[in-house]
Amino acid sequence: MIQTRIAKIVSPTKVILAAGADQGVQEGMEFVIYELSDPVLDPETGDSLGRLELHKARVRVSQVQERLSVAITPLRQVQRRLFPELWTGTVTETVNERLPLDESTATALAEPELTVKVGDLVRSVS
Repeated sequence: MIQTRIAKIVSPTKVILAAGADQGVQEGMEFVIYELSDPVLDPETGDSLGRLELHKARVRVSQVQERLSVAITPLRQVQRRLFPELWTGTVTETVNERLPLDESTATALAEPELTVKVGDLVRSVS
């Protein structure tokens, strides 16, 4: 098991983990974002039974570097109305789930718009 922390929040669907290939992270690995509860006590003895993992979200690694990795939220299907003033039907699309961010600690930045331009490199995929 690999244990690490979120190093940076890039967007509501993407985070940077403070672990990478050096720690055994591989592309496609899933991680759970969580915090620990207060100690849970045995009601009869008062002994500590441990702390419960309070799961917040699940992410999947999409890019791995030596000491960090990029993880994104899972895709899910959502329905939305296109041109509500013209058409009453709905369209289903696939989007990444959004993380329930603590806005006071999030340093989220808008992702740059990536556009295709003349001169871009192209390679085949085998």
